[in-house]
Amino acid sequence: MRTSIWRLALIVSLAIIVAGCYANIECDPSSANASQCEESKREMERIQQEAREALERETRNVIDQIVRAIATEIQRQATDIIGQVKQRVGEAIGDTVAKLPLIGKGKSEATSTNGLSNETLGKRLDVPYVPQIWRGNSWKYGRDGKLEEATTGLNNCGPASVAMAVQFYKGVSSTNLDAAARAIRGASAPGGGNSDIVGENSTTDFKSSSATQFLAKNGLKAIDVNGFDDLINHITQEHPVIILVDNSRYVRRDASGKEVPYDNKEAWTKEPHIVVVTGYDKSNIYINDPLAWTIPSGKNFDVPVESFKAAAEAEGWHASAIVRR
Repeated sequence: MRTSIWRLALIVSLAIIVAGCYANIECDPSSANASQCEESKREMERIQQEAREALERETRNVIDQIVRAIATEIQRQATDIIGQVKQRVGEAIGDTVAKLPLIGKGKSEATSTNGLSNETLGKRLDVPYVPQIWRGNSWKYGRDGKLEEATTGLNNCGPASVAMAVQFYKGVSSTNLDAAARAIRGASAPGGGNSDIVGENSTTDFKSSSATQFLAKNGLKAIDVNGFDDLINHITQEHPVIILVDNSRYVRRDASGKEVPYDNKEAWTKEPHIVVVTGYDKSNIYINDPLAWTIPSGKNFDVPVESFKAAAEAEGWHASAIVRR
């Protein structure tokens, strides 16, 4: 554009000179050079016309270039402004989201930002804990924290897990193990000993028709969980997940050398087991294990992610998310 402006200035100067020359030409008709003078005058007129046309062309060209340059600069500045606005809006939204607690019913708590990946937040649900073993129709713990005369309910991990899910949504007074076991396993009236529940072969599956009916009466339903990612999605949505596991895969010794969450792995890991998943973070899956009957170890027991996957895969990912109907 700078070159065009210089050309325009040159043409303007030439036009001024030509116009000046033309203005000073006077021809005497009686002169011997009259015809030559007239010819020179016409030549000057032609040059002046060409200079005028060139001036118009260059003027239009310069104006077009100026307009394009202005438009380009406006577009560049607009793009910069839009980019800055997007960045600031994104930062503002990000800051707002980061400050939001993970809330649901006043039962969940936000965890650290080290989720299963850099983009995944941890999630913990405060699911009430229900042990699966009872004595008669009541609970009784000895001084050492173990259940006394725990002769009944040994196969009640399913009803206990269902009861935990119901209590999560409806409160601890909404149901208990006794009610869940009777509804799901068809228990008879308590009479002490093993006669207060159905025999060893009665169903304890949380996907049975009786379990489905019990959930429905409490305004809930079960949705199949298809693998680890699906499980994480449901926990993030605050849906507790009931799952069948090989609990031998996550028994370990704590810092003191004691086996957790059970004090006797060989005695308590012979059969498939049912637990409730209550949360996750980058390193662990958290479960309520109804067989770990001392509440501090049974509630929100931390299982390393890989150990949990192995425990779930060993039983074919037999799992259900419990949600409102």
